[in-house]
Amino acid sequence: MQYNIWRNNKVIQKLFEEQSKSFDYMSNCISVGIVTKDKELSRLTKELDRVEKDLIIVSKKLSDSKFVERATKEIVDKTRTQRQNLSEMKNKLLVAKKFANEL
Repeated sequence: MQYNIWRNNKVIQKLFEEQSKSFDYMSNCISVGIVTKDKELSRLTKELDRVEKDLIIVSKKLSDSKFVERATKEIVDKTRTQRQNLSEMKNKLLVAKKFANEL
């Protein structure tokens, strides 16, 4: 499961590095008809659900005192970084979803 979280994290980060530069890209795609508003909202909702599930898993792991005690410092730090990245991605998805709703 940890591999999937990390893989999804990298995919989502790359996606947002490209899309976060400007929301103009999304609005242009929707206005030109390349992407429909409903499809974009559906995609954002699915991505948000996935990020929220991963965030819950990582947060539970960090709240487990046995994990924090037994895992190496590097693993705990890596997991905390994952939680922070997922939280940031969740916020970006919420902004993107709000923006798409307004189009």
